[in-house]
Amino acid sequence: NRLVHFSEYDGGGNLIVQDGHPIAGFPDIMANVRLSYTNKAFTGSVAGKFVGPFYTDNFKNQDNRNDAYVVMNMDLSYDFPKTLGVGVTVRGEVNNVLNTLYTANGFGNQFFPAAERNYLIGLTVGL
Repeated sequence: NRLVHFSEYDGGGNLIVQDGHPIAGFPDIMANVRLSYTNKAFTGSVAGKFVGPFYTDNFKNQDNRNDAYVVMNMDLSYDFPKTLGVGVTVRGEVNNVLNTLYTANGFGNQFFPAAERNYLIGLTVGL
């Protein structure tokens, strides 16, 4: 995730060579893991995501470096037995289980915070 041959001019007309700099917004390391369990009507999973540090510009400016972060999510669902041919599934999610405060992206010196812990519930009715 590096710039091979890239140069640009700044506002003063000076040439800035950025060969070998990291590409903005692309970490060198990302990893995902998921552990799932299914037992007839019940399904559950826990997922983890690691994103390594990255820059929010192509200049490799330390002030515009986003720190690495880890986020854990989990979800559960239950399928109720069909009644009169109608199936019902209830689902719940918890995102950012550990309530990690992090910035998921940015542009230059602007960083955009990710959502804190949040919850989702859903109901599916199928014929």
